[in-house]
Amino acid sequence: MKEYMDALEGMSNEAVEYIRGIPVVKTFQQTVFSFERFYKSIKNYEKFALGYTDKMRIPMTGFTAFVNSIFIFLIGSMIILVLNGFNVSRFTSRLYVLCNIYTNTCSCN
Repeated sequence: MKEYMDALEGMSNEAVEYIRGIPVVKTFQQTVFSFERFYKSIKNYEKFALGYTDKMRIPMTGFTAFVNSIFIFLIGSMIILVLNGFNVSRFTSRLYVLCNIYTNTCSCN
């Protein structure tokens, strides 16, 4: 990760130098090839950014699938419960009692 951050910092520094050097290029009619360091810093950062992205592709896919599957489970469960005669008012009253018990036992005095 340190190499990635160093590459990002190097690219940022080279970008500042490149932007500040544009008037010099215009004044002395230099070519853009004189800013080869900026191009090299971009390619160096690209190497680390692509490597990091490739490493995180599978874990991020798994995380996204897991988070979205929780909602599918909740919605499906509620549909099944309501279709089988689930009493919402009784559920909310029991939930209220459980929350009161939890807050009374976990309160810090």
